[in-house]
Amino acid sequence: MTAQHLLTALFNAGIAISVGATVLSLGMTFTVRELVAPLHRVVLVAAMVVLNAGVIPAVAWGIAEILPMSSKYVPGLVLATLGAGSAASLKAAQLAKRADLPLAVSVVVVLQLVNIIAVPLWAGQVVTGASISAWQIVKSLLLLPGMLLGGRSAETRTTAGMVSVFRFASLGLIIIGAQLHGNPVYLGPAITFALVDFILPLALAVEIGHRAGTSEPAP
Repeated sequence: MTAQHLLTALFNAGIAISVGATVLSLGMTFTVRELVAPLHRVVLVAAMVVLNAGVIPAVAWGIAEILPMSSKYVPGLVLATLGAGSAASLKAAQLAKRADLPLAVSVVVVLQLVNIIAVPLWAGQVVTGASISAWQIVKSLLLLPGMLLGGRSAETRTTAGMVSVFRFASLGLIIIGAQLHGNPVYLGPAITFALVDFILPLALAVEIGHRAGTSEPAP
């Protein structure tokens, strides 16, 4: 088996495992009808796909062009931003309280399926990219207009924001491990980004949930 075949097998296995873990991780009991219903919001779902599979990786790469730093670190950092639809975003949506969980689950599953096409396409372009700061990536993700996609609905804004800010960094780690032979020049920055992109948005979700709880009128 060639390295490319191994990468493909690991990538597809990672997608399958993550899709299952996404639904099971929170012990959700939504019916099929409840999970399919959000997909009828075609414009919102399409916007989420474009934002997560196209805009966020493009912005990450754009920052690399604007901020010239050591180019040897950029591949790992950018690869870690490519995957969309992290299962962690569902826990964050739950912690934020004011979120549409069926919508979150449906969109995350769609994004993980889109990853099958989008991530390999992006990965082939960024391995020799410019340099980028992990903090600048995370800050950009936090500031991207994911929450604006929800319009006037606070629940939808929170859901879109949580799904968009968490990146499925494990896909980047799979690519680094299988195709780039676990090169520490790529692996170190990717792991650093993955940790920061998990901790900061999760803390943000907890804070949103705390404010939501304190703003609710007492019974």
